[in-house]
This record gives sequence, structure tokens and C-alpha cells, in this order.
Amino acid sequence: MPLGIDHLQQKIGEWSDVAFGVSTPEASRTYSILEHMKEEVEELQESPTDLTEYADVFTLLLDAARTQGISGEDILFAAYGKLAENRHRQWGPVNEKGYHNHIKADDLSK
Repeated sequence: MPLGIDHLQQKIGEWSDVAFGVSTPEASRTYSILEHMKEEVEELQESPTDLTEYADVFTLLLDAARTQGISGEDILFAAYGKLAENRHRQWGPVNEKGYHNHIKADDLSK
């Protein structure tokens, strides 16, 4: 059984299209998938050790990307690129929500 990300995305898409229909200009599947993903992220925040919650978010991410013609491999490639970019950024102090934001280039030149 293939375990590649694009194979998984294809299988998710096949199931999703049958279960929920395909995108139309009147009813954007991408928007509805991303709205659903927001709810799943909240569930993940409530249960951060629950692997199935990570799978829910990941499944919805791949499905939303698919509706925009973005492959799972494209996402992996972009994530590696973003990691390289983030390694070269400067990061500010922790904010009130507990995470750090990168310092924008315009702010560094001031």
C-alpha cells in the first residue's frame, strides 16, 4: 500500500468529493473545509495529545489544498523552504499568547 502524501491526498479527495460534493462558484469547498479546520484546531488545542485530532487537521489541510490544485508534495516542499527561511529570521520576545513572531525586515532597518 502506497504511503506517500500525494497518494493520501488523492484518497482523501476521492472520499471528500463523494461525501461532500465538489466545489462550485456558489459554494466554495475550500472555504468550507478551512472553516471546518478551524473547529478541528480548537479540538486539537483542547486535546493536544490526541493523535486523531492531528490527523483531522492534516486531512482537512490536504483536502483544502487539493481543491486549489496544490499537492501534498507541494506543501512538503514549501514547508522545507519555510523552515529554511525561519532559520534565518530574527524572532521577537514571547507575546501574550505564548508564542514568538518574527521581526519584519522593515522593523530591523529602523
